[in-house]
Amino acid sequence: STWSDPNGSPYAIEVTEIHPNGQLKRYAIQQLQTNEGGAVDVEKDKLLFTWRERDTIHSNEEKITDDFVAPSMIPLLIQRKWKELTVGASIRMRMAILPWRETLGFFLKKNDKASSFHETELEMTPSNPVFSIFAPHVGFGINRKTKQLVRFHGPSLAKLMINGKWKDVDVSAIY
Repeated sequence: STWSDPNGSPYAIEVTEIHPNGQLKRYAIQQLQTNEGGAVDVEKDKLLFTWRERDTIHSNEEKITDDFVAPSMIPLLIQRKWKELTVGASIRMRMAILPWRETLGFFLKKNDKASSFHETELEMTPSNPVFSIFAPHVGFGINRKTKQLVRFHGPSLAKLMINGKWKDVDVSAIY
């Protein structure tokens, strides 16, 4: 996917490669605004992370877990776990955070207060209470009939230059 600003200028490219068996092969981001980028490659039982900042390439390895997801795979996870989510189960996952070259634990659960007749609101919260102090709110609006993503609120791949430094941008999107 190519992510573009309102003027049509691309600011990030996100690529997800899936094996024929449905498992993730590679997830990569090219951040065009900051000239950074990286990937996580799945090889047997390992996650191989790389991230390039300026002229330096950082890497890390991590053992893959059964609950591993890349950000682009969350809608598929929601569809697979729909029944559990709608009855109030909390789904645990470890999501790849490419700039940090590691996975972080999160819970995905239904938010009854924000759900409506046509939509189920799901929220994603860090599993680590300390990290939850700093983490942005992430919410997904799912059409109850089609089980498709119709709204998203949370961090994006866009950056905003403030006082000479690139800052992360949270978005609210309607699909």
